[in-house]
Amino acid sequence: MFDNKCKICGGRLIVSVDTGFAQCENCGNAFPAEPEELAKLRSALTKADLKMRLNTVAGYEDALELLRSISFVSEARQKAELCNERLSELREKQSGRIKNEKAANKNDTKIGVIILVLLILLILLALAGAVFAAVHLFRGDLSPEAVTAIVVVAVIIAVLIIIGKIRS
Repeated sequence: MFDNKCKICGGRLIVSVDTGFAQCENCGNAFPAEPEELAKLRSALTKADLKMRLNTVAGYEDALELLRSISFVSEARQKAELCNERLSELREKQSGRIKNEKAANKNDTKIGVIILVLLILLILLALAGAVFAAVHLFRGDLSPEAVTAIVVVAVIIAVLIIIGKIRS
């Protein structure tokens, strides 16, 4: 790969693929980079760009790993900073989304329990009405209360059927 040591002082060279030169961090001397090496570095930067375009945590992490392997390239440093910023933003959004999902799940659980309790109460009321109606029918007493009880039981059963269809 690229020899990123200064030929004069031995310092670290920082490559710019845009200019095609490598400049020493210590003495400031600039050297032309080999065209083959520049092509490899451009290819790595392009791959990092493609990963970043995914706009996902995994994409930015993959891009960062690639950019760290060519950290002596000035453009790679800039892209790595951008990756770190976007990773922070995405992780923050992800964290908020997880919190919202947990809160929604708690609310769904509460609503489910309330509906279950109401359904149990409706069933108990329907059973009480059915027993009341059965007793009056057994006696042969078709008083207005008995008729009302039968109608209430029928209405409650209809409501339970409707609720069952809505829930499914």
